[in-house]
Amino acid sequence: MAITRDKKEELVSEYIDLLEQSSAVVFVRSRGLSVAQVTALRSKVRETGSKYHVVKNTLFRRALTDAKMSVPDILNGPVAVAFCPEDIALAVKAIDDFGGGLGALEFEIVGGIVGADVLDATRAKALAFLPSKDVLFAQILAGMNAPATQLAGVVVSGIRQILNVLQARMDQLEESGSAA
Repeated sequence: MAITRDKKEELVSEYIDLLEQSSAVVFVRSRGLSVAQVTALRSKVRETGSKYHVVKNTLFRRALTDAKMSVPDILNGPVAVAFCPEDIALAVKAIDDFGGGLGALEFEIVGGIVGADVLDATRAKALAFLPSKDVLFAQILAGMNAPATQLAGVVVSGIRQILNVLQARMDQLEESGSAA
C-alpha cells in the first residue's frame, strides 16, 4: 500500500525532530526478525532513553538533507535507526547485546552518525565499549578531586607527625616525673 504525500511529509518532519534531539544515530540492518523480537529490541533500546525506528530510506535521506547532516552510503535495503539523545554507549551496547543473542539471523550495526561524523560499522560498534555518561562524569570528578584529596592528606600527615612528637614528649615527661 502506497504512503500518501501527507504521511511522507509527516514522517520526514518526525525524522527531523528525532535527529535534532539526538546526539547520535546508529544504523542497524536486520532481516528475519519476528514482530516479538523487534518489540523486545525496541523495549530494550527505550530503556536506555533512545528510540528505535525502521525507516523508509528515501524519506530518511531527505530528512538528513533537510537537517543539514551527512547522508551515509549505507541507506539501502531494510535499515532501522536508533536515535540516541543522551547516553550513546548504553543504546549501542543494548543493540549489540541483542544482536549477539540472535544466532543465525542477519542482524548487525552497519554505521552511525555522531555529531557531523559518519561512522562505519566498526566505529559504530566501538561506541558500545565506551563507558556510560555517568561513569565518564564520575571519572572526571575523581580526576578533579584527586589533587585536593592528596593535599589534604599531606596537611593531615604533617599535623599527625607534630601530634606524635608532642605525645612522645608528654609520655617522656610523665615517665621522668614518676621516676623522680
